[in-house]
Amino acid sequence: MPVLGDKLQFVHFWRFEVMSTFSMRDSDNFSTIYGPRIYEWCIRIDRGDTFGFRGLENRGIELSVEPTIRSFNSRLPQESTCTFKLQVIEPLTDRVLLKGGPHTCPVVDDLHGNRGFFLPQASETGTVVQRMLKGNDYFGNRCELTSILSIPIEAFDVDKIEGMAPRPPAVPDFRFRMLTDKSRQDFTIRCRDGDILVAKEGIFLASEYFRDYLESADHNDANFGDVNKQAVQIALHFTLTGTTLPIDNISPSLVIDVIETARRLRSLNFPKLRNAVEEDSVKAAVKDHENLEEVLSWFICSHECGMPTLHMVCLAYIAGIHANQYLRDFTDGSMVTSVARAYPELAEKLNRRQGILRPTPHVGILVLISIPTTS
Repeated sequence: MPVLGDKLQFVHFWRFEVMSTFSMRDSDNFSTIYGPRIYEWCIRIDRGDTFGFRGLENRGIELSVEPTIRSFNSRLPQESTCTFKLQVIEPLTDRVLLKGGPHTCPVVDDLHGNRGFFLPQASETGTVVQRMLKGNDYFGNRCELTSILSIPIEAFDVDKIEGMAPRPPAVPDFRFRMLTDKSRQDFTIRCRDGDILVAKEGIFLASEYFRDYLESADHNDANFGDVNKQAVQIALHFTLTGTTLPIDNISPSLVIDVIETARRLRSLNFPKLRNAVEEDSVKAAVKDHENLEEVLSWFICSHECGMPTLHMVCLAYIAGIHANQYLRDFTDGSMVTSVARAYPELAEKLNRRQGILRPTPHVGILVLISIPTTS
């Protein structure tokens, strides 16, 4: 991957036949991957008067590189540029009929307008694009369009997750007495590997689940026997205090248990807990990024828990550094089924999420791997 100073260069090469009418080939997707971050792009040619509407007759043809719909809400890398150059070639003789560029465009990041890189229609290269697609002089020939994105290395750092639950105060206040004051601990939560004592009045007020549970009968205990004790403690700590502590010995299975328990408790401000746990999970996934099995486990966790940043980090590592191993060990050439005979549990989890309206993790990985990222 070319590195120029503090920037990385990503080269995308797009070859298509010049046609007289709109075609799906008027756009192409590609991605730029480095470390734990992905930017997904769509290069497109907007023909303007595609359908012959009278109001669009004078509209020019536009060439742009924009974020895909899936990543449109993500920030764009600042101080980035895209250089366009193209040539039209006669397919039988390989003779160059038309040539334009290079032309460098800065990034545009208007949250309520255009976002991406846009080739000015009045530029020399923009004029070449107009000539290529207006009239019929070049129809049937081959266009080779090269886009070179220069993106600062620092733009591939993972964004800090917003809206996280705060850490506990230096001096614990009244909220923490429900967890620490033994004279108040009159309720037992039975977990898979031990019991937790807590104040009944605290969980009654803080958890809608326990409010329903205790109103139906005067219970003195509750059975969470299918859940790890640490996961219940983390979810309970947040439910009662609204704060979180860094998670010791964090793992995908523990994170899933924490999130599922918090959902079960119907904790107030649950997204803040999920965001805080996601921050710790991202750090763990980055630490484990050299192990494909670990990264896939975190990837599955991101889907179970609805963690988009963790999802992106895992996809970046799988497609960026584990592509060959993933294709060898987890596929049989199918875009649907994961075989992974050496990892049957992982394969079963990857396949479980198949559906008509939602791509599976397996498909998402394969699609990303199939997209050329650099040249």
